[in-house]
Amino acid sequence: MKGKLPKSLSPSSIDLYQQCPRRFYYEKVVGHYSPSGPEALLGTFVHAILEELMDHPSDQRTLDVARECARKVWPKTEGHGDFKRLRMTADQRRSFRWSAWTSIETYFTMEDLGAVDVVATERKVKCEVAGIPMSGIVDRLDREGGNLIVADYKNGKVPDPKYRDSKWRQLNYYANLIEVIEEERPTEGRLIFTAHGQILTTRFTDDSMEEARTVLTDTWDGMHANFDSGSWEPKPQPLCGWCDAIEQCPEGLASTRMIYKKGRLKKSAPAYKIVANL
Repeated sequence: MKGKLPKSLSPSSIDLYQQCPRRFYYEKVVGHYSPSGPEALLGTFVHAILEELMDHPSDQRTLDVARECARKVWPKTEGHGDFKRLRMTADQRRSFRWSAWTSIETYFTMEDLGAVDVVATERKVKCEVAGIPMSGIVDRLDREGGNLIVADYKNGKVPDPKYRDSKWRQLNYYANLIEVIEEERPTEGRLIFTAHGQILTTRFTDDSMEEARTVLTDTWDGMHANFDSGSWEPKPQPLCGWCDAIEQCPEGLASTRMIYKKGRLKKSAPAYKIVANL
């Protein structure tokens, strides 16, 4: 079950490799599909609404138009295979949509939508960075005071400051991609936490951009070395409970079992039933 290496890396796949090479192997090399859970699907739905909304002229970015956008993109979410797999009841679907709308209402308190100069939404970017093929999708690229701004929507919780490094690096990956394609470096990256009404910002510097390129290179070289050797070492951690390949990973299974015994594994974790029955 050797699989096939991806031809390029994305910000999310780099982060996945840094989290755990073995999980990267199952998802990106073997192609083991991990269905999106309700939280991820909710975030995708909110993203879709905001993409549709921010494509409108600035004077049309109102709550009423946002409602129309939500109605327009809902069928795609509802028809997604991962959403169908959840088998939600009518009440659960209403709750799901209401949670998304609450995020949209919160977002309207965070930015002056009429003043946002949108260059592009869901911008697909693909090029070589430091000689390595990269690709990704930038949620929103803005122009502000003559500068380019990379904005990334998040619908999850705001991470503790000590866990934000990977989030900053992801923005720096996008900044590197944009710099190569546009021949202009974005000055700032923003994480927009729509469900919690908070925006985190970071400035792109020579050091931060170089650090991102270093991690990109290390990931590229590492995955090739792993592929050639056939060894993909795991990094047991709390996130193992959300890995669908956990049954093929003794180390991750043991770690998650220990977390379960301590009563610290959430019932929403896909691996909860697996370790509970051991």
